[in-house]
Amino acid sequence: MISSSEIKKIVNGYSDVKIGVMGSHSALEVMDGAKDENFQTLVYCQKGREGPYQRFGRIADEIVVLNKFKDMASAKNQKAMRDSNVIIVPHRSLTVYLGYKTLENSFKVPIFGNRKLFQAEERTAKRNQYFLLEKARIKFPKLFKDPKTSTNHVL
Repeated sequence: MISSSEIKKIVNGYSDVKIGVMGSHSALEVMDGAKDENFQTLVYCQKGREGPYQRFGRIADEIVVLNKFKDMASAKNQKAMRDSNVIIVPHRSLTVYLGYKTLENSFKVPIFGNRKLFQAEERTAKRNQYFLLEKARIKFPKLFKDPKTSTNHVL
């Protein structure tokens, strides 16, 4: 696991923070919010998926086109992100395309949030988000493993 002190050292060298995001379905909303807060934005797209970011010119200050999404984690791209003061706003596609091991152990770019919690989003994981909510005694909707066995049917 990349240590928080290593990431803090990187962030402490930043001056004008830029918001970076992987260019999948969630990126437009993240970038729109970042622009509303007056941040510069970068989107990392897989070749052929850059169209929406080109059409909404206000949203993306810079579009980085990659052969594959996983190229976002290359040493060259990570260095460019750090040199540009990028903080990545993660969403589900980031974990899917880069993988937990990469994000936890070799993606040395600051990320909003806690990279130790990414796996908690997996509904099939033992210590998932529902486990954490239960441990924290936070109420959440009842979960049904099989809708056919539920006694509360909604028609």
